[in-house]
Amino acid sequence: ESVNIMTLEDPVEYPMEMIRQSSVNEAVRLDFANGVRSMMRQDPDIMAGNIIGVIGQRLIRKLCVHCKASYEPSKVERQLLGIGIGSEAPPIYRPVGCNECEHQGYSGRLALLELLKFDADIDELVARRATVREIIKMAKGKGFSTLADDGLRRILDGVTSLDEVSRVVNLTDRLAQ
Repeated sequence: ESVNIMTLEDPVEYPMEMIRQSSVNEAVRLDFANGVRSMMRQDPDIMAGNIIGVIGQRLIRKLCVHCKASYEPSKVERQLLGIGIGSEAPPIYRPVGCNECEHQGYSGRLALLELLKFDADIDELVARRATVREIIKMAKGKGFSTLADDGLRRILDGVTSLDEVSRVVNLTDRLAQ
């Protein structure tokens, strides 16, 4: 008996033999939710209950520890970071550039990660074709952290800059909060 392994990636970076890999493609309306639904229709043995989780990742550059410079975040940056106007802001950093980092301001990379663990509640939402917003709301109630959350944590830890996280993750929804 053969095993049907399918992936939905954005983009497919490493082709693998014996695995059906699909790329998310907004142009043909193959977003993540539609891709999962399509995959589930292709093999009746695979049900939502068999999905144990979904991992998302983005690589970001790490600030050079030798030359990063701290600064006071602006009002908009404070809002993106979830820091109240009256609150004392922790230091955040921007790239500068030095001989150690070849005047780039960054040295090395790290992954921002999100892991959506599937349980009976999430399975039910997927099965009834809930919106992404509904699924995320449920997941956040169970401790789910988004790529944006992980990125903001890395900024506040002084590991990377707000500009770098903004380059790979959309933070604009935080302005409406």
